[in-house]
Amino acid sequence: STAAGPGTLDISFNPPPPANDDCSTPEAIAAEGSYAFNNAFATTSGFDGGDSVNCMSPANTQNSEFGASADDLFWAFTVPCDGDYTFDTEGSPVLEDTRLSLHLGADCTATCITSNDDIDTGGGNFLSSVTLAGLVTGDTYLVQVGMWNETQTVGDGLLNVTNITGACPTANVQCDPANNHNQGNSVSLTATFVKPPSSNGAGRDIDLMFEEI
Repeated sequence: STAAGPGTLDISFNPPPPANDDCSTPEAIAAEGSYAFNNAFATTSGFDGGDSVNCMSPANTQNSEFGASADDLFWAFTVPCDGDYTFDTEGSPVLEDTRLSLHLGADCTATCITSNDDIDTGGGNFLSSVTLAGLVTGDTYLVQVGMWNETQTVGDGLLNVTNITGACPTANVQCDPANNHNQGNSVSLTATFVKPPSSNGAGRDIDLMFEEI
């Protein structure tokens, strides 16, 4: 015979990990700003950019889980203009103990540059901050943000990217000739895009032709 009686059925739902859960699928960003994320369902990649000491991963045998990037996410940051940039997790709503690593490249082939576990090594601030000087327009860096280890609280966080050199220059557009055209004639527009001082040349002139309708 078969026993019968009351029972309990547990149903749970585990959402898939975020799209930028792996170094092969980073979220592309190309401007300074604050990027919100949630790593509650992120997996632990083990990626260390080829350097398990300076960009620590769970595979790091020297420091065990100290500084390990658990439940980590990835961003591919393309430098919008020359300058010095800071990457940090300050202001994260939930996360308290992060690990931030930077790698040169845009995917899993990127190589470790440096990482930071705690902003305050005295123990007052367990969030992370890294500053890189002399970044060049168009270069791409893989940003990796995870937790100190698997025991840390996961959830809502912020990745902040700041150009501490100053805001990127904006385009300077001038009309030449600056005459009104209302007879269906074409007008020439010269647009000068000013490059940062360290780039070659002060700018480029682009001639655009418009025809009134």
